[in-house]
Amino acid sequence: MELGSSRHPELVRGFFDDVLVVSDALLPHVGYRNCVEQLALSLVAASRFEVRPFDEYPEHWWPYGSERPIFLRRFFDPVPPDLPVREQAALAAQFRISESDLRAIQILPANRFARWCANVRNSFYKRKIDLLAYRLRRRLARREFAGV
Repeated sequence: MELGSSRHPELVRGFFDDVLVVSDALLPHVGYRNCVEQLALSLVAASRFEVRPFDEYPEHWWPYGSERPIFLRRFFDPVPPDLPVREQAALAAQFRISESDLRAIQILPANRFARWCANVRNSFYKRKIDLLAYRLRRRLARREFAGV
């Protein structure tokens, strides 16, 4: 799916606006926001574009979110900053992410503490977003009730 496609600009126009509309429509029925945005994006994309599977290409490393940046330094640190993009892409294609290497980073005591801190921080920000969303919904409901 190429959102910047110049071949079919009419399919792209208003795409994210429609995703927000679908997301807002789903949220009261789901009552759980963590997957609603992805579901809304997928539904709108499937209604506008030919969606094809990536098969084995994408890999999700959710359990290693704190370790991945540490691991990726192995790739980025030796790459000269002025290396042309094509050469960077060729190097990136050869760089393999190993789950066993990520797991080894994860079990180090300093990284376990960093993961705990990241989890606490992320939990705080999720609650903050939930509270802001709640306030916004209340404010919009008051306006709707008042006929504004």
